[in-house]
Amino acid sequence: MFTNLKSKLQSVQESVTSSLQSITINSTKAQYVAPEKPNFDAGAELLHKYQTEWNELHNNAKDNAFQAEIVARSIAKMCLTVKKQHNDLERLNTCLATLPVLIEDIHTMHQTLENLNRLVEDVENDLIKLDDAKNALSMHGKMLNEKIELANYEGKKLAELETLRVKLAQDYSLKLTHYEQTQSSKLKERQEVCQEAFQKDIQEYKQSGTLPAPSPGSKSELSLEEIELDSPNDGLDEMLADSPTTET
Repeated sequence: MFTNLKSKLQSVQESVTSSLQSITINSTKAQYVAPEKPNFDAGAELLHKYQTEWNELHNNAKDNAFQAEIVARSIAKMCLTVKKQHNDLERLNTCLATLPVLIEDIHTMHQTLENLNRLVEDVENDLIKLDDAKNALSMHGKMLNEKIELANYEGKKLAELETLRVKLAQDYSLKLTHYEQTQSSKLKERQEVCQEAFQKDIQEYKQSGTLPAPSPGSKSELSLEEIELDSPNDGLDEMLADSPTTET
């Protein structure tokens, strides 16, 4: 556009210059050929024409300059737009260049997430096993405490039983001693009765020379052979029957 305008201005300038030169040459030839009275209106129309054309050219140049400024602004905007698009394309190319790496990273992250998911499942299973083991350990502890309490209770009862056994043994020993003393006293009394009867029989035999006959219907005196001691077991049974029963 500027080139066409420049060439058009040059052509107009050349035409104006050639016209002026032709006017000067013609006026010189006229002076030499036929000197006439000066015509001051000569060339007025041509000058008016050139002035009009010059004004048109000047106005066209102003319009062209204004349009050129508008075009320059548009070109500047387009340059900015193109530059921005160029930068965007460069960034896009950079992103596209890193796309395989990004895909590989995504694949790696996917594998990592799968491994993490499996790890979480393993941890959950281990936590369940740990909870079961904790419950089993708690149950075992309770059973152990119950066994300890049972052992303590058994030991306490055994100690009480041993105390009762010792007490019963002492009571039995005392009652047995008392029973033996009672039986010994009874035996001694019977022996004394028999001894008195025997002495009486001896005295009577010495006096009469005969043994006295027992009176009919009277109960005969016991001899040593007829004396029988009571069974110790019978007395022991009676003693145990008389003693109070102790409940555990």
